Amino acid sequence: MKKQLIASAVACAVGLSSPIFASDTATSIRGVILDPQGEGAAKTTIMIKHEPTGDMKTISPNEAGSFVVSGLRVGGPYTIVIDSEQYQDTELTNVYLELGQPFQIREQLRTIDDSNKVVITASAANFRYPNSGSSSTFGADDIANSPSLGRDLKDILRRNPLVNIGFDDGSGMSIAGNNPRFNSISVDGVRQDDDFGLNSSGYPTLRSPVSIDAVEQISVQTNPFDAKDGGFTGGKISIVTKSGTNTFKGSAFFEKADGSWTGDPKEGSIDALDEKTWGFNFGGPAIQDKLFYYVNYEQFERSQNPAFFDIPQNVNDRLDELRDYVAANYSFNIGSLNTPPVEVDKKMLMKLDWDINEFHRASFTYQNSDGELTAGWPRSSDTDTLELSSSWYTLGYELTTFSAHWYSDWSANFSTEMKLTYKDTDNKQDPLSGLGIGAVTIRDEELGYNYVFGPDRSRHANNLSNDTFSFNLDGKYLFEEHTLSFGWQHEELDVFNIFIQDALGVWEFDSYQDFNDGVAAEFAYQNADTNNPADGAADFSYTYDNAYVQNTWDYSLDLELNFGLRYEHIHSPDRPRYNPNFVERYGFANNESLDGRDLWLPRFSFRYTGFEDVVIRGGAGIFSGGRPNVWISNAFSNDGVTVVRPLLGSLDPNDYLTNVRLDTIPGPVQAAMQAGDGDTTPIDPNFKIPTHWQYSLGADWSSDLGWLGDQWDLSAEVIFKNIIRDVRWVDLARGQVGTTPDGRPIYAPYDPVTNNPDHFDIMLTNGKGGQSLVTTLSAFKKWDNGLKLDVSYTNQNITELVSGGSSTAASSYQFTTVYDRQNPTPATA
Repeated sequence: MKKQLIASAVACAVGLSSPIFASDTATSIRGVILDPQGEGAAKTTIMIKHEPTGDMKTISPNEAGSFVVSGLRVGGPYTIVIDSEQYQDTELTNVYLELGQPFQIREQLRTIDDSNKVVITASAANFRYPNSGSSSTFGADDIANSPSLGRDLKDILRRNPLVNIGFDDGSGMSIAGNNPRFNSISVDGVRQDDDFGLNSSGYPTLRSPVSIDAVEQISVQTNPFDAKDGGFTGGKISIVTKSGTNTFKGSAFFEKADGSWTGDPKEGSIDALDEKTWGFNFGGPAIQDKLFYYVNYEQFERSQNPAFFDIPQNVNDRLDELRDYVAANYSFNIGSLNTPPVEVDKKMLMKLDWDINEFHRASFTYQNSDGELTAGWPRSSDTDTLELSSSWYTLGYELTTFSAHWYSDWSANFSTEMKLTYKDTDNKQDPLSGLGIGAVTIRDEELGYNYVFGPDRSRHANNLSNDTFSFNLDGKYLFEEHTLSFGWQHEELDVFNIFIQDALGVWEFDSYQDFNDGVAAEFAYQNADTNNPADGAADFSYTYDNAYVQNTWDYSLDLELNFGLRYEHIHSPDRPRYNPNFVERYGFANNESLDGRDLWLPRFSFRYTGFEDVVIRGGAGIFSGGRPNVWISNAFSNDGVTVVRPLLGSLDPNDYLTNVRLDTIPGPVQAAMQAGDGDTTPIDPNFKIPTHWQYSLGADWSSDLGWLGDQWDLSAEVIFKNIIRDVRWVDLARGQVGTTPDGRPIYAPYDPVTNNPDHFDIMLTNGKGGQSLVTTLSAFKKWDNGLKLDVSYTNQNITELVSGGSSTAASSYQFTTVYDRQNPTPATA
């Protein structure tokens, strides 16, 4: 009977713990040990052993019976022994620890009877609620047993009831109805979401940034009310990779998919493709019980056949003639129509874990993901426009990260975690034949085809890189029934983004003969006013400093309270280039940045276990973060004076439409480039960082459901979000000129300086309104034969001001369905 009571207490403490001690890389064990009289059992010794590595920690509770052990590896198994000279000992075996959720022991010791020790196998007490409302944790076994044809982390995360995969092209991941860009993803403590905001997948990489074989645990949280957490308003996804142990282990795999294995579709045809995925991993001890290594590598390859063009022989002859002519005159290969598009993605991870001694542990991770695919190739041959492969491009993503963690127990009451990380992200868009000429279109009316070759106009100057360095120092101090958590987080972000269309020139010819004669019908050119594309780049940096403090109060054995406060501050030494014409128009400057903005974010949460087999949990707090950096970059890229177009109307057309050289911008055109009066996308000087209040109330319980079986783990949760302030865009160059019959405003261009009807100045500013109400019900059942059932229901009722789904200010402003584009109001998301 005593064994059953202790097991139930431990099971409730572990399986129903709320995600309030969120951590990116490690976990903890905390609790309260009382003697039979209800007083703190300070003379008790708690021994914690990580069986795979032999790492051992020994600690004693304080006078109140409370203890905390931090910086522990996730997973297990662990063996925990509660040793007392006066009272009955307890041993927990086969304990597995969850990322971001402390293993909690709340135990009242018993007098010694016939048995000197109670041994509890804790496997049943672990992961009892893998789908507990808004939070889920998946271990290595869950990952290995989940179907994943694409070997994507999202195939695992979609098991959470609030995760929806299938946004837009099927690669986006929305959590609790939020924009996929507002999520935070970290691998071994390094943020790996698409923080710049150009990828619909939410990753900074071509495919999943880390192999699923390398993942030890992955957690997803929507309501982590820990004051330590920030930088997201969607969901927080934390991934911890595997480590070596005292036993050498390794594996390898190979997968293949071939289009010939696919059945015939009812209509149309299936693109021929060939896919291969292979990889390996191994890990073990470099020094037994002391130093461990782990290595993982994975490679994906795909090749496809381009669209088949059944073109006449005389057109093929014309293309051969054109190919020879351009090669002879420009040393440039215009390409062909049958170049196979390819995709290659490589991932590597190397990790070292060092158990320095009982009180200090360190880990080091190196990660690289390098992916490339052919983009811009025609998907259909049902056209008279022949886009040759020199107009295609290689889309590349490379991610390189380093991280170092140092976990220290300075005393029984004080522990720290220090983290250093570096992330480098490079995105390239390189034309297949290089940048030797501009973009060319020849309208060959004689043969009835158009020929397109040369680098695509959007690839003339297109490159993005950003470097992020971060330093975190976190501490925990135990005082009586209170655990005080505090820390400082420092991050430095450097962004280089260049995107200038037409920087090599764009020529269109009305006939093949005109092309041979060097006579163009149309010409377009855009560049920095210096004619050097690098001078038109958005090159800026930001520094983020965050501090937090939190008190976790074990008010009683049944009630845990958390009070926290987070402070965030932004510093930026860089500003967009000053535009005097903008100031003349609107009376304020266009060169605003986010420098000096700050926030105070209060947090509160609770957890109550006073009911048998039931946990009540909830919280409230203000959240901010997750907005893509591209919205800030727009202000630097579009200052209205740096990137300009020449005043072609002031030139003789013969200066740029005759004697055309595809590799040279005519001298008169270059001379006509002057710092100008172009479009802008400024930041409102009164702009404030978006924030929202979030509230959550949930319950987890175990129940017998009659003929459906016993030991069902059930969960219900309600999440409410109320927007304090959001983002929106307004075009300063538009003024109201009338009203439609149904009362909607009519806007027209407004330019008090030049009366330019094509001018726009789209400003990033704030708006108010929007909320969401999300309810979820979930049930989990595991049978003795290994069969598992995980079912959930989610209802979302969401209104928002703008979707924020675009990367440019113009499209964010333009493609929003609203009653009044200049003054949007919340609408159903």
